[in-house]
Amino acid sequence: MVAFHRHYAYILRALGLVAAAVVAARILLTRGPGASPVETGLRVSEVVVALAVGILATPRRPRAVLNALALTLLLTIAAVNAARLAFQSTSPWEAGAVLIAVLLSAVFLLTWSWRWQLLLVAFTVGPTSAALLWPGDVVFRETGNFFITLLGVGAGSVVGVYLVQRFREGLAASEARYRALFAGAREAIVIMNPGGTVSECNPAFGALVGYPAERVVGRPGTDFLSPLQPDGTSGPDWFERHFRAALAGEHGTATAYLSRADGGELEAEMTYARLQTPQGLVVQVVLRDLTEHRALERRRQRERRVEALARLAGGISHQFNNLLAGVLTDATALRAEVQREDQAQALDEIAEAARRGRELARELIRFAQYEAVVLRRVAPAAVLERVTTLAQGTVVSGVTLVADVPPGLPDVAADVDELVHACLQLVVNAQDAMPEGGPITLSAFSVAVNHQDPSWPGAAVGEYVSFTVRDTGKGMDAATRERVFEPFSGGRPVYEGTGVGLPAVYGIVRAHKGTVRIDSSPGHGTAIHLLIPVWKEEPLPALRRPTPVPGQPRATVLVVDDEAIVRHSVNRALTRFGYRVLEAENADGAVAQFAAADPPVDLVLLDIVFPGGARTVFRDIREQTRSVPILLSSGYASHGDETIQALLAAGACGFLRKPYEVEELRQTVAHALGEADD
Repeated sequence: MVAFHRHYAYILRALGLVAAAVVAARILLTRGPGASPVETGLRVSEVVVALAVGILATPRRPRAVLNALALTLLLTIAAVNAARLAFQSTSPWEAGAVLIAVLLSAVFLLTWSWRWQLLLVAFTVGPTSAALLWPGDVVFRETGNFFITLLGVGAGSVVGVYLVQRFREGLAASEARYRALFAGAREAIVIMNPGGTVSECNPAFGALVGYPAERVVGRPGTDFLSPLQPDGTSGPDWFERHFRAALAGEHGTATAYLSRADGGELEAEMTYARLQTPQGLVVQVVLRDLTEHRALERRRQRERRVEALARLAGGISHQFNNLLAGVLTDATALRAEVQREDQAQALDEIAEAARRGRELARELIRFAQYEAVVLRRVAPAAVLERVTTLAQGTVVSGVTLVADVPPGLPDVAADVDELVHACLQLVVNAQDAMPEGGPITLSAFSVAVNHQDPSWPGAAVGEYVSFTVRDTGKGMDAATRERVFEPFSGGRPVYEGTGVGLPAVYGIVRAHKGTVRIDSSPGHGTAIHLLIPVWKEEPLPALRRPTPVPGQPRATVLVVDDEAIVRHSVNRALTRFGYRVLEAENADGAVAQFAAADPPVDLVLLDIVFPGGARTVFRDIREQTRSVPILLSSGYASHGDETIQALLAAGACGFLRKPYEVEELRQTVAHALGEADD
């Protein structure tokens, strides 16, 4: 469209200047005593008009002005020739030449095809040329000018119409492409005239503000702005400032609040610019809805907050487990020795409290995602069947469990124990939300997540199965949903029954590389969806336990742990069982103790997280000997941890989770040494 306008202006300028030059040359060639003053005056006026058209025809002129200049040039030529006919004696041939030239020039403005133009010119020029040779013609002197005029105008008409047709076709194609892009654009686009009134908008803008496009056109731009804008100014003031900047030629971006037809409000990013069109200056504004962007920002902030809490919970649980390890080991060891009933009861209570603390620490580790999962191929129906069976013994009177598992669901990649634990936790939460009873529905269905699917935030593209627990309880408001994954965010105690609640569920699902979605509103119940990836890969290799190395009674055990309470409690317990115990608190001390031990070390009980690292100690000991078993222990990780898997694959003989009871410690050490389990 712009290209045609520019070419049209340049062609009109060329025609005006050429016409002025030709007429001026004719004046100079015909001047003399016999020249008619009237004809010379007409020719001069023709030169002036043609020259003015050539000067004024620029691409900056609107289309209407260019059309007026073209018509002025055409009418001037016609009027000058008509006046010449009136003021001087002419032959019929010359009069006919002028008349036909004017008619053919007028055809130039028609929308005929150039082929029809060629046919018209041929029909006009052909018979006329034949008539020029008519026998007995007595005005042959006039035929030369007439023929040249007729042929020139006809050729110009054909060429002009051909060019105009090409330009119009290009213009139509360009206009069609522009309209298709304008109408199909995902971004909202609005065009406003210099007065600030909407002259055009695409369907996306109508959908954004909730009005049909025809109800948007003709309204002031301020009608779609909220009364208060992000910078604290009013809607009209905000519009006036940015709109005037756009008219001044400034390209800018700003954020604004828009009012919708339904009374709602949304935040949008506006990019504005001034455009020059054949109809004059306009301001184009492109708008991008920031609703999803802001929701994504809030979700990322929430995830960062939860991740920070997870790291804190992981660190606390690690220290907590080390403390509990000493308490539980010593309590169970002393319990086997005391005789008094009151002392035995006190030690039992201490051990039970430590066991409850151990379970709480494990829930915190689940939330912190340090409880790595071992993925295997699992059928969704088997998961929900196990959940239903286990949950039947926990539901109270008035609460019913309903399972809905359609056939043909794909298998998922899951740690079945952890996934069942998460679903049971949801059942417990659902039951607490329905004090008056009601149904709890357990269901599963397939989900295909596409790129940037807003219905499943945080999920990567792929195939999933959603495990859903739905209740008819009191529901949650938006503020509760925002913080429901944070530990200790609710009013209930952090440990009741089977776990700490949704924070642990969040950690389990994230460890599966899935996501959690909550659908809930006050008074309408809650549905929590656990999105678990479909099985696609081979299961992880089984953890290898090497053949136990035969040991001697009263073996020497090297305990490597940075917590003194853990080392001392394990030392006391193993000493009671007849073992010789060495202690080390870091990597250098462990390697030195191992090398200097006499008699040599028969078993290494190796913590995972301590200064220097378990990998360093494992490597240095294996460089000295490969016959001594190394037993791994940690309260910070599980079998699925990457470091533990790597060390087990490299030859470690097993894993003992902290905190552990003294009998569990005795049996594990005896098994690692190849001793008979008494």
